[in-house]
Amino acid sequence: MLFCLTLFGLVIACEGLDTVDDPDVDQGTDPDPVTVVIEPVEDHFDFDLRNTLEYTLDIDTASFSHVRGLNITTSDYQFDAGRLVIEPAFLARLDAGAHTLTLVTTEAKQTFTVHILDRNNRYRIINGGFESGDLFGWTAHTIFKGEQAIQAFVDEGIRPNTTFFSFAAPYEGEGDYVYGFDDRDGIDKDRWNERIGRLTSSPFELGGSGHISFMLGGGRHTGLLFVSVRRLSDDVEIARFGNTEFNQVPYFLEDGETVNPDYREANLVRYVANLQAHLGEVLYFDIQDLGGRDWDLFTLDSFETYHASIPVFEEAFTAVNLLPEISDVDTPPLAMNNQDFSEGLQGWQVHGENTAFYVEDGALKSNLMGDASIGLIRSPAFRLDPSGSGFISFELAAGQGARFDKDTFVSVREAHTHREIFRTANTRSDGNTFIAYFIDLQDHLGKTLYLEIVDNATGAWDTLFIRNIETHYPEKPVILPPRLAENLLE
Repeated sequence: MLFCLTLFGLVIACEGLDTVDDPDVDQGTDPDPVTVVIEPVEDHFDFDLRNTLEYTLDIDTASFSHVRGLNITTSDYQFDAGRLVIEPAFLARLDAGAHTLTLVTTEAKQTFTVHILDRNNRYRIINGGFESGDLFGWTAHTIFKGEQAIQAFVDEGIRPNTTFFSFAAPYEGEGDYVYGFDDRDGIDKDRWNERIGRLTSSPFELGGSGHISFMLGGGRHTGLLFVSVRRLSDDVEIARFGNTEFNQVPYFLEDGETVNPDYREANLVRYVANLQAHLGEVLYFDIQDLGGRDWDLFTLDSFETYHASIPVFEEAFTAVNLLPEISDVDTPPLAMNNQDFSEGLQGWQVHGENTAFYVEDGALKSNLMGDASIGLIRSPAFRLDPSGSGFISFELAAGQGARFDKDTFVSVREAHTHREIFRTANTRSDGNTFIAYFIDLQDHLGKTLYLEIVDNATGAWDTLFIRNIETHYPEKPVILPPRLAENLLE
């Protein structure tokens, strides 16, 4: 390429500039064609087998540049000594059919084809039965101060589909693997009980009959352990399911030999859910383990999101939709209705049977049956004033058990997605003395929100009192530094 200097229209000097073609940009004229021979060793990907694709190339490593097309990245393939391998993590995202990729070398570009077999891929999640032997296709998330050490969903949780406990109770899952634990040493279950976290699947388009199925074990507290189904486009939670058939009874009947047919602890129970109202929508699973007490752990298997017709199994239960019903969500006031509890529990929704919550002296308390009471309650909805300060406040008392910040806490959640945006506890507890806390929600102005109050522990002081809730501050209140609540999610 020449650059020339002109003066009054006359050329007075020219200088050449060397250029290097960008291999990702077509330059208009290609160099003399150089043929790269690409021979497929395996060029058909099976969604169920999760196999790699392999090709042999008649070039050396120095000549290889990259592969492009279909948003492939360098982590999606490997090239070494004339051998190109494409990873299943990339292939599983492609629709069924033939797809073209481009091999770029230092001297040429050559297209080649990958074939994706039709296994109803677009309607199914990746690795729904954990048959890869790890969490391939799933993504784990922390929910408490980013602590990885107590993450509930890790590769270590993938177990052979055999037995658990010293009396060898079978998981009764499908295939070779399940997500579970092994408590033969008497320690593992307690370790997994304490872990918390979230596990999200790959997205899928709901097709076929509009029914999905899955297998669950554990998850005694369905308010804290549940399978959320969410719409990808706006993250709205369309359904929520838990292990409602959990049943903690002896494994053997009185004869000591016959297995109790009603025993359902970690052994897997199959559920079928009807989501026909959402046919054609792109959805994903968000499995949540928010509890840290006995049987606050999940065993999982066989998440199948495509059934051509309504599935019929030898044994299965209809999944009960546990999606929270929040009062005033359609017309939320700025100041939450009944935030002073002058109307008792009016507008507040208890999850399951109420064995914990009552109102006394203008305060909501969670020790209806003593400190051993456990429960979960949700407030009416309120709208965070878009022109207000973005602060809310309340007073807390009690809540000073051994693991108070994991067991007795207050969450702020979005009303439509039910996403937890803030969590705090009585970090300055002083017995029955009420302590004021302010929460900064300025990043959520205009949103419809609600409070979720959790008491999930049974020891001394494992209870929580709350009063003087205020959800509307037109102007920023005066807040002394100790009164600003800590967000336990961060």
